[in-house]
Amino acid sequence: MEKVKVIVRRPINHYLIIAIYILAPVGNILMIRIAGAVPFEDIFKNFFYGFGLFAGLWLLTAPLIGIGFYFVNRVTWYAFILHSSLIIIDYVYKWASRPVYYMKTISAPHNSLMFLGNLTLIVIVGYVIQKNFRAPYFQALQRNWRESARIPIHHVIQVNSQQMEIDDLSTGGCFVLKSDTPLSISSIHDIAFDSDKLHISCKGQVMRQTESGYGIMFKDLGKQQKQDIHYFLKKRFSLRHEIIMKGEWQQDNANKLVTLLDFSKGGCFIQSDVQNLKIHDSGIVSFDLDGHRYGIHATVTWINHRGEHKKPEGFGCSFRLNHKGLVKRVVEENGTSNLIR
Repeated sequence: MEKVKVIVRRPINHYLIIAIYILAPVGNILMIRIAGAVPFEDIFKNFFYGFGLFAGLWLLTAPLIGIGFYFVNRVTWYAFILHSSLIIIDYVYKWASRPVYYMKTISAPHNSLMFLGNLTLIVIVGYVIQKNFRAPYFQALQRNWRESARIPIHHVIQVNSQQMEIDDLSTGGCFVLKSDTPLSISSIHDIAFDSDKLHISCKGQVMRQTESGYGIMFKDLGKQQKQDIHYFLKKRFSLRHEIIMKGEWQQDNANKLVTLLDFSKGGCFIQSDVQNLKIHDSGIVSFDLDGHRYGIHATVTWINHRGEHKKPEGFGCSFRLNHKGLVKRVVEENGTSNLIR
């Protein structure tokens, strides 16, 4: 099957950053020519002497960094970090190697202003790139480069009153799986999300398209609705350690064998039949560890009836007390190195 090219709608400020980096050498040369009345011939002849070795390298390579921003990949991010470090290296090197020269030629306030201006540019660019495209190692879970801080869940959402499936959600948007109804880049749709704990409605704009679906950014989402999404994801889909551990669920003096599939200090997911189980039911999760029998009081917080959310039939429960000290021992005996939702 032919692979579909990923299409991305980049923010306007992203193109502005690209233009700034590409035009940086031209802008600096023109500034010296006009403000300092220095002939072009002298500027080019004494380029590295005038700008300094590292600042000269920064200027000459800035267009390459700008072009790299368009493609947005891991190499681009690492190149940006290395390229930005040249500003700090240049500042330290100049004042360490020729302090008297720079004291006489550039006043301290002007020099500090230039340095702070460059650092401000780096911070702004870094923030925009990180915010819009999310460097992958900033996240606890593995995510694609262009993915924001979204939690991988499998749920349904209404797009123009039509039910479609999503496989992630955040306060900023979601990823809609491809269906019979195609969506186009930059198109805006009515979005509604309803569950037992979360109800939101807003506009959504298609920001990218891949072979598996569409990335949608929420627009005009109120502060309260963002807080509701954040709370929903934090409580319902908190980070947990993946485990496989046999245990028992005790409720109303009845015990049944179950399997624990994840574990955290505040709760776990239990693979089990959910017949006659209800939200807010209380019980005890029991399991053997290091020759001891543990019983944790827990409350059912959500029920996975049909094996949705990429989990088997079962239920999630929250512990009444914090069991942070027990997590390490459980994971060492029964877990993997994976963090899951």
